[in-house]
Amino acid sequence: MRDIKILLSTPANRERILLATVGLLQGLATWGVLRIDSHEPILRALCFGLLAWVLSSGLLLQFASSGTGHRRLSGVVLGLGIPFALFTYHVVIQLPPSGSSYEGDGQRVTTWCVAATLALYILLPYLQIYQRSGTVRFPYQELYHHSWNNFFLAGLGWFYAGIYWALVWICAGLIKALGIDAVQQLVSEPSFIAITTGIMGGVGVALAKEHAHIITTLRSIAATLFRSLTPLLVIIVLSFLAILPFTGLAPLWATKWASSILLALLLLVLLFVNAVFQDGESSRPYGTLVRHGVETMLVAMPILVGLTIYSMNLRIEQYGFTPERYYAIVFAIVLGGYGLGYAWSAVRMSSHWLGSIRRFNVALSFVVLGLAFATHSPLMDPLKRSAEDQEHRFLSGRVDVDHFDFGTMRFELGHYGQAVLDRLAQLAAHPAHQQIEAQLAKLSQTKHKWEWANPVRIVTPEEMLTKLTVSPPDHTLPIDLFSSIQNESNRYLLDGCTTTHPCDIVAGQWDDDPELEYAFLNGCGHIANGCHNYTVALLNRVSVSAWKPVASISVAGDSKKLPRAETLLAAQEGRLVFSETQYHCVTVGKSPKVCDYWGSEKE
Repeated sequence: MRDIKILLSTPANRERILLATVGLLQGLATWGVLRIDSHEPILRALCFGLLAWVLSSGLLLQFASSGTGHRRLSGVVLGLGIPFALFTYHVVIQLPPSGSSYEGDGQRVTTWCVAATLALYILLPYLQIYQRSGTVRFPYQELYHHSWNNFFLAGLGWFYAGIYWALVWICAGLIKALGIDAVQQLVSEPSFIAITTGIMGGVGVALAKEHAHIITTLRSIAATLFRSLTPLLVIIVLSFLAILPFTGLAPLWATKWASSILLALLLLVLLFVNAVFQDGESSRPYGTLVRHGVETMLVAMPILVGLTIYSMNLRIEQYGFTPERYYAIVFAIVLGGYGLGYAWSAVRMSSHWLGSIRRFNVALSFVVLGLAFATHSPLMDPLKRSAEDQEHRFLSGRVDVDHFDFGTMRFELGHYGQAVLDRLAQLAAHPAHQQIEAQLAKLSQTKHKWEWANPVRIVTPEEMLTKLTVSPPDHTLPIDLFSSIQNESNRYLLDGCTTTHPCDIVAGQWDDDPELEYAFLNGCGHIANGCHNYTVALLNRVSVSAWKPVASISVAGDSKKLPRAETLLAAQEGRLVFSETQYHCVTVGKSPKVCDYWGSEKE
């Protein structure tokens, strides 16, 4: 008891214990929700909503805790965690039930994780200032310091947890080397992973906060690095804009990813300028020439934003909205707000260089915070807006049946896309109703998006024979063998089969029954130097009209181990031997045995 009192006697130890306890609760909540793994949609959504509440509130508490005022802080963070819980519930409840015919709602989980992380990052500096002062006044200098400090706090916290896991796995490996598997089994348990990671993450953040001078040093180093590279960024941006009138926009559009380039450039400008500006209280960081270069770059930001939005609009006009384009246009509009604000700050006379940036940064941080939530609500749901836009384009005649992407509706836009398909199926009076029904029938037989985007072309036996060399030469292959080779599960055998580098198929006897089997060696049309990687398969009849590869062994890397030419010759001469244990290995004469994954374990 005395030891506990001594442990709790110092504020630093109390803070470590508090943050570790919060991490423990986060780990327990994570493990509990993953353990429940309910298939009931409402219960599953409730569990993940509760998990989001615990994780978000816990993270806010860990970063904002200052050693005092824990009761007030606890009430605030528990309240701030409620929106994260509600939006998580909304996102998870939309996940399709097991066996659903549509896909795409799952991507909302990924984007919400990113948006929630961004929202927490924006909220934290305001919460930290409120925790310290107890008022709703937020000096920009403190906002700047906290926003950069939090980045390094998180990095050091996870670095601490990473070092912990490196030690744990080294320990488990050493003990396993002694023949004891219990430790490795323990550290591989989801409960152990979740709970200890939460605890170590909390302790790591507490330790990082105790060494504020390290955080300050890291922030200063980062600012110095950005400040030294900003002149190069100025040269890049201004050179690009200076050359653009002479080349025109065509080369930029020809890249097919002009929007991504411009968005990345704008984001770099935003990051570098804020790293140079810092809290706006320090002296001007550059001489006259570089300073005017930075100002010119900021004045040019609206031009870059205009080019970005124009580029996106061209794609949207041509192909309509997709979730990716919707997120991109929202991102571009936000950067447009920053661009206009920074351009205004560059031309406006102020006692502080670019002083108006502070006002725009604060205002736009709340805009970004609102959009992080709004884009995961029915108000601005990218999947919903994309499905509605594509439906409108079709019904208005801008897209005909042949060019309407039914596959995107089913495989990328979730239940909103499926609702559009259901409405299209009911358009009995539509002039293209028969074509719609045909496309929907074809779609119902498709299992994956890539099958819809790249339908497999069934080739005729005559066409396939141009890419096969049959042994013996006068042997006639059964007709049903051609269709079996083109079956979805066997189509890989045709990889590399070309007219110049044909595959080989050899008729022979490799078991005790009188029925012929076929050894199939795929071709080398995709190999530039020699044929060091190939597959040898044994095709056996499994029904009156179907064949199946009872053996399929990949020979990779070392041509000296079992060269393809030697394997082919052995098959033609009857010397190729497949192992008796489920055909998992193959050998020729005294050559080393080559096995697949299962053969290497069982032979």
